[in-house]
Amino acid sequence: MPSMSNVPDNDLEELELTITPYFRIASIVILLIVIISALLIWIWKKELTSRTSFYLAFWSSICILVYHGFGFFKPDAAVPVSCALLNYFKNVSKLSAVIVTGCIAFNLHRVFIKKSSVSPTVVRWYVPMSILFSILVSTPGLAYSLHAHTCWLRSDYKAWTMIYWWVTSDLWMFIVLTYCLVIVILVFRIIHRERQEIKRLLKSGNNPLSYSGSRRKEREYNRVAIRIIMYPIVPILSFTPSLVTFTIRTIQVVCHPMSEEHFQDVLDHCNLAADFVCSWTGIFAGIAFMCDPVVSAAIHEIRVKYGFDSGAQKPQLRMDESGSSDAVDMLPIL
Repeated sequence: MPSMSNVPDNDLEELELTITPYFRIASIVILLIVIISALLIWIWKKELTSRTSFYLAFWSSICILVYHGFGFFKPDAAVPVSCALLNYFKNVSKLSAVIVTGCIAFNLHRVFIKKSSVSPTVVRWYVPMSILFSILVSTPGLAYSLHAHTCWLRSDYKAWTMIYWWVTSDLWMFIVLTYCLVIVILVFRIIHRERQEIKRLLKSGNNPLSYSGSRRKEREYNRVAIRIIMYPIVPILSFTPSLVTFTIRTIQVVCHPMSEEHFQDVLDHCNLAADFVCSWTGIFAGIAFMCDPVVSAAIHEIRVKYGFDSGAQKPQLRMDESGSSDAVDMLPIL
């Protein structure tokens, strides 16, 4: 197999234009299915959709859908105003999706790790504040682009331009993605310790059914959390490659560690790969949605209603990310 560095730039661009749009279309279709399904579940059985993570995932999917929708438009750099506005809305929608997903990680941090509650008043402000913050931090980039008559900071990669890039997008992406990664690691560590404890008890001959009520609740929290943690993984997978690529470009502009021509070729290949991975965002979001406990509960109830399932299930812990919990028959066996 030939090295990517030996493939002509025109062929790489043609490959991106040929393959990436199909995955972007697939992402849009899947996101539409996710949004419609969430609305149908809300209409059919509103109490199932009371989870904060489900509510935030719904709005994150809308933001990602808007982002991919704008991605189909190819801005004309010769018309800097329309080009800058198009990229401004793309940046706002992308940043909003990442920050809203970061709120899911924050809820997991508070409820699952810290064992504390989140005020419903705070939860109601997650989405509007995320969108408002994205608009505010993206505005300097729009102002700079309109003033400099450039297509959203794309005319050059000078030091000041890189600063605007970081301030309007990448700095906040880096902070939120790093936070999401830390929460994902912490949650998996807690779940791993719980499983190790179960194995230890089994080896010692103790009956796991004799756990205390708090131990059983903790196990149910783990089952729910491992499904909800899929949401913070989505932006980590989707946007980390582009963030790493831009970080390398920033280092190149500031330090010039490699020759301009060779380094530019490397970055071009990285950009193509990052765009390709980013086009999968909706697909990743769809997989995370299918793992959501709310969707599992809805599917179970539909199967029971139409006779595909006997309906027998154990009382499961209903974990509301605002901090309350009780054992009810709402969730199927995970």
